[in-house]
Amino acid sequence: FDIEDNLYDLSKANFLSNLTHEFKTPLNLIFSSVQLLNKKIKSNKAFSYDDIEKYLKIINQNSYRMLKLVNNISEDNKIDLGHSNYSPINANIIYFIEDICESIEPFVNSNNMSIVFDTDVEELIISFDMEKMERIILNLISNSVKFRKNNKGKIILSITHNDEFVNISVRDNGIGISKDDIGKIFEKYVRL
Repeated sequence: FDIEDNLYDLSKANFLSNLTHEFKTPLNLIFSSVQLLNKKIKSNKAFSYDDIEKYLKIINQNSYRMLKLVNNISEDNKIDLGHSNYSPINANIIYFIEDICESIEPFVNSNNMSIVFDTDVEELIISFDMEKMERIILNLISNSVKFRKNNKGKIILSITHNDEFVNISVRDNGIGISKDDIGKIFEKYVRL
C-alpha cells in the first residue's frame, strides 16, 4: 500500500512539474512583451503602431497557447487512458514553424540569444497536428533557452525534406544531453 502511495505521489509530482514547465514559455513571452512595451512607454520615446501591433500579437498568440495548454491537460488524461486525439490537417509546415519562431524571437532575444530559421524550401504542405507540433517546437526552443551554456547563445531551427520525410531540427550551443541519457528523453515526465 505504501509503495502504491509513493508511486502515485511521484507520478503526481512529475505531472505538476511537467505542467509548470509547459506554462513557463508562453508566460515568459507574455511578460517579456509587456515589459518591452512598458519600457518603451516609460522612456517617453515615440514608437510606431507596428511595434505595438507586434507585441500585442505576441501577447495574444501566447494567451491562446496558455488556453491550449489548459485544454491539453484534458488531452493528456485521454492519452494516459489510451484515447489520444490526433487531429492532422494539411498545412504549410514552413509558414507554421516560421510563425512560431517569429513569435518567440523577442523572448529568445531578451535572454541574450538569437534564433535562426533555415529551410530548403519556401512552402511545404503536409498533414500534421498543429497543436501538438506547436507544443513540441515551443518546448524544444524553451529548453534551448533554459539550458544554454553561457549568457549568450544561438538557436538554429531548420527544416529539410526528401520524398519520404520532413526533418525538423532544433540545434543550440547549450549543455546538451549525455549519451547515457539519450535513451531516456522520451520517457514520460523525464527531465534531464
